[in-house]
Amino acid sequence: GGGLSRYENERFTNFATEHGLRSHFVWAIAEDLEGRIWVGTGRPAGLYLFHDGVFTSFGRRKGLPIEGGVRAIFADREGNLWIGGDGGGLGRFRDGAFSSFTVRDGLPSNLIRAIDQDREGNLWIGTNDGLCRFRQGQFQRYTKEDGLAHNAVYAIHQDSEGVIWFGTQGGLTRRVDGRFRSYTTRDGLFQNVIYRILEDGEQNLWMSSNRGIFSVSKKAFADIDQGRL
Repeated sequence: GGGLSRYENERFTNFATEHGLRSHFVWAIAEDLEGRIWVGTGRPAGLYLFHDGVFTSFGRRKGLPIEGGVRAIFADREGNLWIGGDGGGLGRFRDGAFSSFTVRDGLPSNLIRAIDQDREGNLWIGTNDGLCRFRQGQFQRYTKEDGLAHNAVYAIHQDSEGVIWFGTQGGLTRRVDGRFRSYTTRDGLFQNVIYRILEDGEQNLWMSSNRGIFSVSKKAFADIDQGRL
């Protein structure tokens, strides 16, 4: 709710509506292949290109399909910028124009919280009603019935070994060899509601939750799977 802040040379520079933002609620930040910074806001929904201290706005009037607020931005290897949020489905921005995909095209939900791309080039989209993989123009949906911890998916991360991890409202899920395996507080996980997943250089996963930040060694999950822990 306070705008955008940049930390550089041990100092903060803050940007607000007087610099071109239409909202102080910044919910998503991403960097594209050219090193440019994209910012997503809510109340109202907006997409902004930040360059040389200036914001260029791409809002609803310019074709942004997202409603409510932008929650996820991802730049893929093919030069597409993907956008998701509180409604409107999945937006794609390329060559200065927007296109969109919704539940009518196969999305589980028009409310999107996470977007990422795996090593094979597949796009993964976390929604409020399931996970889906976008490959060759087709959406494939995955839910709790397939092994997800919860249908509300908030975070996606592919680690250094190619394993994909999903943070959900009901636990952590990983995908290995095409199968899903989930972990919750019943297995010793600190908290089930996971908003972000990152990996350090020592084979640990770091996760943010609604109760704080925690880390788990990736080896611990293998130990659990093998019954050693």
